[in-house]
Amino acid sequence: MKTFRLFLACTFIFFFAGSLFGESITSLQLQATKLLYDAKRDKIYAIVNGSDSLYGNSFVQINPQNNKIERSIFIGSEPNCMDITKDTNYVYVALGGASYIKRVDLQRFQIDQTIALPLHFVSPIFASPIFASDIATVSLSPDLVVVSLETVSTSPKFRGVVAYYKESLLPAFIQGHTGANVIESATDTNLIFGYNLETSGDDFYRMNVDTVTGVNLIDKTRISLGSASNFMYRGNHIYTNSGEIIDPYLEKPAIVKELSFHAQNIEIDTKKGYAFLGTISYNVLKIDYFDLNTQQMTYQKSFVDVIPPDYSLGEITEIIRFGDDGLAMIIRDYYHDFNTRRVLFFKSSFVLSTKGNDSKYTIASYPNPVSDYLTLNLNLDKECKIAYHVYDIQGKLFISDRFIGQLGENQKKIAFHNLTNGIYVISVQIDGKNTEQVKIIKQ
Repeated sequence: MKTFRLFLACTFIFFFAGSLFGESITSLQLQATKLLYDAKRDKIYAIVNGSDSLYGNSFVQINPQNNKIERSIFIGSEPNCMDITKDTNYVYVALGGASYIKRVDLQRFQIDQTIALPLHFVSPIFASPIFASDIATVSLSPDLVVVSLETVSTSPKFRGVVAYYKESLLPAFIQGHTGANVIESATDTNLIFGYNLETSGDDFYRMNVDTVTGVNLIDKTRISLGSASNFMYRGNHIYTNSGEIIDPYLEKPAIVKELSFHAQNIEIDTKKGYAFLGTISYNVLKIDYFDLNTQQMTYQKSFVDVIPPDYSLGEITEIIRFGDDGLAMIIRDYYHDFNTRRVLFFKSSFVLSTKGNDSKYTIASYPNPVSDYLTLNLNLDKECKIAYHVYDIQGKLFISDRFIGQLGENQKKIAFHNLTNGIYVISVQIDGKNTEQVKIIKQ
């Protein structure tokens, strides 16, 4: 039965390619609601809603090397959010159609914990179910999970923030219509950051969690995030899809930078110093690479043949980074959500680098494969001596040049049209220090 399901899933994979720029994008027809990347295992996990005929209400594992579903387990009614533990051994999954949270043991690939959420008593004789609007794990223990609660029968829906340890509800919690309906955990501490994106509360919350008392409020600060619909913790900051960056570790948390972009959804790679923006407009998928250091768009790509033509209004509901060159995203028809979702896997040879000792910089080279001219793009924070060399795979030098790079963006066109087809290596040096060696395909 498992083999039969895998075969059918593979029949719904479509491939689109921009070979001139070394790009590829594949589409997997899967009614996914959320995605996670497991760097340790190099796997993508998806939770799937009940409308999917093959994997409805399941937790699935996807191989990002071939974008195929490898295995799945039934998780429960309408899973809506999930988070991976800091030790990357478990994933907590919250259900939107039942008042439960399930924990998946990734090593055994089976459910090993089930948490029952409490009821909300509207009156002494009437109670409504409570669901999780968001969940977060912390570094303290893989048995500890923080939950933002909501109902479907009251307004506002938000019902507080609680914590469960080894499936048991801890006593301390953030009550009622306060706290946050979206929560994010710090990487190496027991801090929880939250915000209310449901109403106009504009309060940024800092909370602490432990395995004995539960969730305790540290403070709340009034911060307006405007039209933000995404709220994510990356590299010691909070980022939103409307461009705000919050430093949550200041004595009084505040917006420290407002970037000049707005997208339906974003992902942040703080190690590389880039924001990846995704938007669908008039059924055209647009992917932008935004340099967080120079605050400029350094790479943009549009796909006109990826979005199904019958979409009334396309929307990207999720973007995640996988590997060194991949983005996975969930798309849907905003007005006709039922059975219209797909997972897209985008890979690009556009090279990102933010390494360096005395200077900060980003390096990009494209297109790859190349036919005529390769563009070498460098963004520098000061004037630097630049050298680049092109070798074949036997180490024979074909092209060599030096120039003075200026503060900001620098571009060099490197002629490849006289070279024979094959594999080459471009080596870049900044102020005499080796920085990048990238394989380039000449065709």
